[in-house]
Amino acid sequence: MAEQSIGALALKVVNVWEWYQKALANPSAIGSKELPVHEDTPRPGYYRVRRKDSSWEPVGIFYPEDSDALVAYRGGREVRDINALWVWCCRQPVEFDAYEAAMDGKGWPDEPPTAPGIGDNSGEADPFDALNIEYLGEKEQAEEILKKGITTQADADRASIWKDRMLKIRSRAEALFKAEKQPILDEGKRIDDRWRFLAHKTDSETSAMAEKLRLGMESFLKAQKRAEEERQRKAQEAAAAAQREADDARIAVEKAKSQEVANGIMDAAAIAEHNRRQEEAERVANDAIAKAQLAEKDAEARSINAGRVGAKTTIRKEKKGQIVDYDAFVMAVRNRDEVKELMQSLAHRAAKSGFQVDGMKIVEVEKIV
Repeated sequence: MAEQSIGALALKVVNVWEWYQKALANPSAIGSKELPVHEDTPRPGYYRVRRKDSSWEPVGIFYPEDSDALVAYRGGREVRDINALWVWCCRQPVEFDAYEAAMDGKGWPDEPPTAPGIGDNSGEADPFDALNIEYLGEKEQAEEILKKGITTQADADRASIWKDRMLKIRSRAEALFKAEKQPILDEGKRIDDRWRFLAHKTDSETSAMAEKLRLGMESFLKAQKRAEEERQRKAQEAAAAAQREADDARIAVEKAKSQEVANGIMDAAAIAEHNRRQEEAERVANDAIAKAQLAEKDAEARSINAGRVGAKTTIRKEKKGQIVDYDAFVMAVRNRDEVKELMQSLAHRAAKSGFQVDGMKIVEVEKIV
């Protein structure tokens, strides 16, 4: 008992708070020669700790009155393993007033107050409404920070805290969004799986069977197309011959007219014979012209198809690009926006992989995260 009293008396003489006071004045020196940290040498003081995604908890390490046995409390609960708590909290010293306020449930001066959320007088609001209320509260405070401006370390610390809160709200919103949407996605997948073999444009059995039938008709329709091209060639030759025949007949009529006018026609019988021959020549010429017109029409291309109206299969031509000179093509399209975006994307991927490509360089860009 006497030994304990002497120890307690010695503590009153020695400033046991020296390390803590220096740490408060210069937190960046914690862990240096000036303020060393050893697991087996906890220093009395007031600190705070927190686990991931949790709030700060106040920590007190001190000697009780008239005792030389160090005690530690975290969030008002005594901690037996003081050494482990010490190495956890030592880099977060806080003022005694801040420690007291936190113990009274008033939070921390550099931490935003918790905005109303799920379970905080939100009544019957669904998760979306409750989280939106929380977001609007945080947004209002964040806008105040931005309005005031970030000009000091304290301002930057508070802005960083609010940024973290916004990201956590987003993370919770993503989880709630996925949870609400998942049953719909599951139902959609069930419907997809049920109908895929009949309804899918490319993977269904109906599409596969239609493709087999198309391929089965392909050789026949192409043969028909070749036959039509040959028929069309011959018809064009016949049309050309008929046109020449019509031209010859018309020329013959014109010559006959000219010749008989030149010879002169005096008597009625000669005139009648002249008219008869003229009419016959014109009839022959007209027949030749009509034949030429029919031949020309017959020479027109005919559609190659199979099936009835509404269920036809035919041969169609579609235009597709075929690159024959890659370098020339790249030069021709290099200034298009979509090509520039693609090239820039490839450059970013190469840079992230540390791969240097001709025509680009790897640069480091500062980014606030």
